[in-house]
Amino acid sequence: MSTIIEQRLARFVDRETEMRSFCSMLESRDWPRPIMVVWGDGGMGKSALMLRMVHECSVRSLTKAEVIWTDTRNHDYLGVMRKIRDDVGAPRFGQFTNLVNFFTDPQSPQRIELALDVKGAINVGSQLSLGSSAQVGTMAGIVIKDAMLVATRPDLGISEGERMARLTDQFISELNEAALGGTIVIFLDALEKAAESTQRWLWGELLEPVRDGRLSNVRFVIGGRSQPTIKENWRSIIQENQLGPLNQEHIREYLIKREIDFKEAEIVAGWVFAFSGGNPLKVASAVEAMSRMREQEDYGK
Repeated sequence: MSTIIEQRLARFVDRETEMRSFCSMLESRDWPRPIMVVWGDGGMGKSALMLRMVHECSVRSLTKAEVIWTDTRNHDYLGVMRKIRDDVGAPRFGQFTNLVNFFTDPQSPQRIELALDVKGAINVGSQLSLGSSAQVGTMAGIVIKDAMLVATRPDLGISEGERMARLTDQFISELNEAALGGTIVIFLDALEKAAESTQRWLWGELLEPVRDGRLSNVRFVIGGRSQPTIKENWRSIIQENQLGPLNQEHIREYLIKREIDFKEAEIVAGWVFAFSGGNPLKVASAVEAMSRMREQEDYGK
């Protein structure tokens, strides 16, 4: 799809109802529906709408993460968490990254080794004591780098289910802590292309903490071409938006906002509607073609 056409759709095509709902979701920490699902057939403007939403986050200086499934990038559950971590900020997920390395890299046991070059006297942890259940957290200024390996270490004897649970729990804990400083918005687009196992993990592990209150101040926008199957016990926290075709009035407004000087705007809008059936992508393509014809006519005069 043309990026220029997407940007013009995002700016001019009428999706104000969806944008108002999205902005309300951002503005209230206690918003009852922190998950928004947007779906529509190809060309209905879903990608353009999500561009507007991403831009809205940028205008508001909100932290955001984007995970997009394609035919060549089919993220699994670990890939999703890694992408979100890197978009939100890797230093906020030190223990999660350390755990990933522990599970995947035989050369990286679950500990941090530091080499300190100190000049002069230094006193570290004088009279320090820890409770029986206390843990020493990641030291300030130390960023743990992910080895970016995928295969599980064969020497651990840990099942994939246990690995997934431990990684997800640690990720959710640090994501929740990161959100204490401000709303985080996570976009998950073209979810229908994800593997079935990834989709099960998404609803059962990543989104479940939103429903049970373990993950707050994080908003999710899920996009796709088909309506996902949503169980009844999820509907109270999900806002569903199906994108339908534009009507003739929307097309007329689109022509005006594009600042295209058609003398017979109503006739042109009717012709474009008949040609496109209200499909936003076809509307933008038709108007773009007509605009170029007018430019060529003007140039030839």
